[in-house]
Amino acid sequence: MLYAILSLTIIRMLPVAISLVGTKLRRSSVLLLAGSDHAALRRSSSLLVALEEPALAPLAPQIATIVLVTVILSVFAHGISARPGASLYARKVAAMNSDAPELRDVSQLQLARGG
Repeated sequence: MLYAILSLTIIRMLPVAISLVGTKLRRSSVLLLAGSDHAALRRSSSLLVALEEPALAPLAPQIATIVLVTVILSVFAHGISARPGASLYARKVAAMNSDAPELRDVSQLQLARGG
């Protein structure tokens, strides 16, 4: 259970947040992006690959339990947080200055990168 909770928070969110360093996005935007990574399908496919490894056969029940608990918690957490999270973020975006990176047009981002 502890691993499932860590997997849904720090383990999953930290790499996404780190990848956004330098984008000048506000904390609320980084949290939204980091928290909305739906990795349940990747976890399920990883489970199938792991269970085919003969060396892991003795651990198959524990691995399956950990992955399934994580997937179930992920679906539940995203289900109950999606609407309130989107509403809160919409209010935050509405209050941002017009020069906020979150409000830039995608074509402006491509021009800034030279593309």
